[in-house]
Amino acid sequence: MTRGAAINRAKGHEVGNKIKAALLITVTAAVTFGFFRSYDHHLAGPSFTSVHIFLFNLTCGGTLILTLLSGKKDLGDEESAFFVGAVIFSLAAFLGVMSICIACAIVLGLLAESARWKRFGWFPWDFFLDRKASVKFEQASILCLSLGLFICAGSLINNEYLHIVDFKKLNLHVFYLGFSFPISLITFSALFKRIEQGQRPPSRLMSEFAFWALNLGVIFFFVFILLEILPVQFVMASSLFSVVVVTAYLHFRSGIGDARARMLTSALAFLTIGSISGLLYVVVLWLIAGDSYTPGYIINLHSAANVFGWNLTWILLAARTEEYPIRTSPRTLMALHWPMVFLLPLGWISWLFAIPAFVLCAALLYLGLYSPPAADEAS
Repeated sequence: MTRGAAINRAKGHEVGNKIKAALLITVTAAVTFGFFRSYDHHLAGPSFTSVHIFLFNLTCGGTLILTLLSGKKDLGDEESAFFVGAVIFSLAAFLGVMSICIACAIVLGLLAESARWKRFGWFPWDFFLDRKASVKFEQASILCLSLGLFICAGSLINNEYLHIVDFKKLNLHVFYLGFSFPISLITFSALFKRIEQGQRPPSRLMSEFAFWALNLGVIFFFVFILLEILPVQFVMASSLFSVVVVTAYLHFRSGIGDARARMLTSALAFLTIGSISGLLYVVVLWLIAGDSYTPGYIINLHSAANVFGWNLTWILLAARTEEYPIRTSPRTLMALHWPMVFLLPLGWISWLFAIPAFVLCAALLYLGLYSPPAADEAS
């Protein structure tokens, strides 16, 4: 590709500066709040853990999902409203103001459903028809986002006012996990879109297995977390890991020569680490420690690899849409990204590790979001 062609390509698919600035500021804020999570036990109500996870998964991830599926290049009115509402939700969760969380969750759920209806219609017929897996994962992502918000609002109404159901796990904290799933699903959509466009597209059997095993596995895993049945959690986590293995096989089979493919390879590696560490955590709880176990590096690594590894890779790719390849090579981005992810769990414990993790994160975000498009595909 010539330099002129690359410039024309980039101009034709520029992503607006508002969404890039929103992502840069919010991810940086999320990472910063995460370093204060060890102080949660000193506070009566506020939780730094909640604000940093909700700022990342719900605010950044949810806003970008809506923007991507709307086909817009920047934040429109609906996407801006979702972003502001998600920030308010995150701060209300931090302060423990559940009435505001409930109101925000309902409004955000309606915004997500409105976006889904415009793109896919009111009922997810695509799930049961002969559609590409990438399309199914796209709709599953935004449906998961809206359902998660409505379930969150319902659970908070129950816990604060009605007290009909008594699940001690069904609280605001369980939705750290719930709001991460939409980003995972949209990342699988990006992976399968690339695989489907390759010379060796997956069979329908493989595509259907990946889609249904992942989605049903997520649903049942969530249910058995609430029920606190560890052996079944292990089975569900193993099922989810099998989807990772199948997707990785299809991804490598289709080749990893271009810059976007190399970034997706890195994302899959993060997901693999997150999956294995999650399995280890369930085993430790189940066979060794039980309720006496205090979460340590294993569960923190699980969180960092999934949220700030796997999820953040998709955010950096989706924010640039078709601007890839960018001038900064995937190798440079990974040289910043991987040490950051392994330092974050230590940074949540000691400021000695938090400072270099923050510096790496800031450099990764700036280069990932603002590095200009490359002149040719080889860059």
